[in-house]
Amino acid sequence: VREIARIHGADVEVESREGEGSTFRISFPAG
Repeated sequence: VREIARIHGADVEVESREGEGSTFRISFPAG
């Protein structure tokens, strides 16, 4: 996923919390 996002100029952030799970944010440039 990170490589596909990078090819399209997107930014990937991952936040993990033990016992709660992970949050993934993928931001694509507008336009």
